[in-house]
Amino acid sequence: MKTFFKSILAVAVCASLFAACSKDDTVSDPSNGRKVTMTVTASSELESASGSRTTYDPLTGKISWNETGEYLQVFETAASKTTYANSQEGTVSDGTAKFAVSFPENANTPLVYNAVYPASAWVTSNNTDITNMKVVTRTSQQPTATSFDSNADLLIAKSISLESQPTELQMSFGRAVAIGKMTVKNLASEEPVLGVEFTAPDKKVTGRSYVDMTAGTVKEYGYTGNFSDNVTLSYSSEMNLKANGATGMTAYFTCFPFEVAAGETFTVTVTTASKIFTKTVTVQEGRALAFAAGDSSTFAVDMTGAAEEATETLSGDYVITATQSEITYAMSSLADGIRLAPVMITPSNPYKTGDETLIWTITKSGDNYTISQGENYLSWESDNGATTSTTPYELVITKNKSEGTYQIASAATPSRILAKNTQAAYGFGFYTGSQTKDLTLIPAEYVKLPQITLDQTTLTLSYNDTETHYIPVTLKNAETQDVSVAIYDGTEGTEQPDWITTGDYNGSENRLEVAATENTVATPRTARIVLTATTSLGTANATLLITQNSKPEGGVGETWTYTFESADKDKIAAGLTVNGLTWTASKEPTAFDQNNRGLSWSKPSGVTIKTSDYTGGIKKITLVMSANTANLSTVNVTVGGQALGETISLAKTNNQEYVVESETPLSGEIVLTLNTESGGKSLMIKTITIN
Repeated sequence: MKTFFKSILAVAVCASLFAACSKDDTVSDPSNGRKVTMTVTASSELESASGSRTTYDPLTGKISWNETGEYLQVFETAASKTTYANSQEGTVSDGTAKFAVSFPENANTPLVYNAVYPASAWVTSNNTDITNMKVVTRTSQQPTATSFDSNADLLIAKSISLESQPTELQMSFGRAVAIGKMTVKNLASEEPVLGVEFTAPDKKVTGRSYVDMTAGTVKEYGYTGNFSDNVTLSYSSEMNLKANGATGMTAYFTCFPFEVAAGETFTVTVTTASKIFTKTVTVQEGRALAFAAGDSSTFAVDMTGAAEEATETLSGDYVITATQSEITYAMSSLADGIRLAPVMITPSNPYKTGDETLIWTITKSGDNYTISQGENYLSWESDNGATTSTTPYELVITKNKSEGTYQIASAATPSRILAKNTQAAYGFGFYTGSQTKDLTLIPAEYVKLPQITLDQTTLTLSYNDTETHYIPVTLKNAETQDVSVAIYDGTEGTEQPDWITTGDYNGSENRLEVAATENTVATPRTARIVLTATTSLGTANATLLITQNSKPEGGVGETWTYTFESADKDKIAAGLTVNGLTWTASKEPTAFDQNNRGLSWSKPSGVTIKTSDYTGGIKKITLVMSANTANLSTVNVTVGGQALGETISLAKTNNQEYVVESETPLSGEIVLTLNTESGGKSLMIKTITIN
């Protein structure tokens, strides 16, 4: 690919370095480091000076810098490390702009310097590879009546390599985007134009690109999933731009280099306060519409005979949704980090919900809209975030008629478009990149849906627990007579189990009452109780999962042994069932020892391993354990709160057998307490034998 630098560059950058730190300085703070002052000179007219920038004046035919709001993104690369700095706001005098940029002192060599204009065109996330730099050409632009949107421009500096940080720096820029000058005329309306959209189906028109800064080439315009086939221009009604008559108006924009060949089509959509006009144009033979980097393309679109429809004015309550992988996410007003939380819903029209955080009120505000909940307005402040603020925040809402979806952009910063992050767990924010920006607005209705919740959703019973358990229930937007109870076998079964003797909802006490028969077999069993609250507005469910342990096989005079396996490392913290006993650990094992010596705890101090109640009666427990430091690791064993033998002190050995026993059988919860004094490293348990 050819570079986009011209043989005669119309933009030059001159720089001087000053206020440098000395070699003896011990502090290297970028904010107090070297200052680079760049002087940028723009000149000539647009057509003949295609490398120049920024605001085109058709009356004088000259290019000039904006008086305010000009920034560069500058890069310094040394020893394969790139640092970057956003310049201070440029100061303009006699057509010359000066920028101040701070870098820390850098003694490496060589040093490579690059820059991007405007600074906002540089993608901020994970983007320091100067051979594969990500930049963006905005899809949503805000041109003036006489020039393109300078924030949608894209100038790339020619790379400079130096042996040391310079005292003087001369840079040149090339324009990496094309400029469109589209005259829109003969519109059947005298209303001011509020928006113009240029769409070239199946073409890459705007979006992100990869640039090799060192070579001065664009490696790929509109890389996969990061481009649009259109550019959308927004205007204020105060600009009073009209497209009626033969003169019409000129819509200025920037875009990727591309071509609409003979026989292909492009579409122009013009929006006024009351109507939308759409005209599809077929390019004639021998008159291809081509856009070239650094050059301008002038063409006209006659809107005579354009299709007309009434402008949609959004007003009222909506849920704002995005669909990904056939899942619909609604935007909540609850914060999720810097974004707003996504909530999975099943859409309906209207969407009835009792969750007020999902309902947004859309209100017309001049040419734009506000989106609010009560006194709080949907807003963008920084980065890829979204928030709510008590200050009204104007948004531009545009509709994709063919898809029936909408894009919602910041009116002040149109490159920031409301979108759902493509990762399912992440929420809604204002992005410049390729997230899910095509949103659906569903009319919403707030209703007081019934709500029913349980204080706990699981209940574990010992094998001989036949007592009645009371689970508190919270009921909202429903009466006690609206609640029904169903009991099912297993986690998915539909039959009613015969071992649940009580499963009643006590409305006067707002509680679920549960009881079971004794489990007489050596396998655990499960059931679930489903409470349903039903009103004329909808239903809500709450489920209690009940697990009853199996009857222990052990007892006085009987012995069983369990050898821990590697898979038990991930099971024991949540509950490991062995011979009818459920074992849990207060601290998950660090590892299953690679030498097959058992479950290992690193420096355990007060770590407990305990079981559910054992009713068979225990006289002796034998443990096979290992420790890596002698006399620093100990184990205490209790059954039903009573000590079973003396404290075990471990020797520095592998798979040593230790025994604790009682003169009389003990029943209840078995607890092993592991301790390691300062200097100890780990303690391992291989097998446990219960008599």
